[in-house]
Amino acid sequence: MHYFISDTHFCHANIIRYCDRPFADVATMDEALINNINAVVGEDDTLWHLGDFAFGRGATDDAIIFVRKQIRCKNIVLIRGNHDDRIAKSAHLSRLFTNMVNRHVVDIATYSFLLVHRPPEDKCWSKGLVERETKRDPNLIWLHGHTHGRSPFGGRNISVEVTDYRPLSLEQVLKRVGA
Repeated sequence: MHYFISDTHFCHANIIRYCDRPFADVATMDEALINNINAVVGEDDTLWHLGDFAFGRGATDDAIIFVRKQIRCKNIVLIRGNHDDRIAKSAHLSRLFTNMVNRHVVDIATYSFLLVHRPPEDKCWSKGLVERETKRDPNLIWLHGHTHGRSPFGGRNISVEVTDYRPLSLEQVLKRVGA
């Protein structure tokens, strides 16, 4: 099974206020996100994380390792977000993930997906990428995170603020995008 999530921002206390997340503190938020992932994503499933796994002063190497070990899924592919530099620059943190890439095109079932962190907004590199890839394959389904609750792209945004802080199954994603 395949699942999708974005912008967990583990260890990031300020995201609670910034995005009006319904958590009293970062420990409560992290625990809820981990529990929500583990409730639906199995050990041998694939979790596509569309960036911003962890961030903030609390996102030390030890904290990131602790959070990752709490998630039972062995196969997490991290699409690099703008707040994933600490993980990207560290060989031992990068190894916590099955793969870490800037963007990814993948075939799942009979669908092709383009997974990016940032949506294709006017001055963003992903605009040209999405245009090029959808021209090549008009049936391509592209998904993004980054914008949290704000996105002109509706169901393509899978930031946790618009998914009830839970990963989405392949079937839920297909329904959201009208496929």
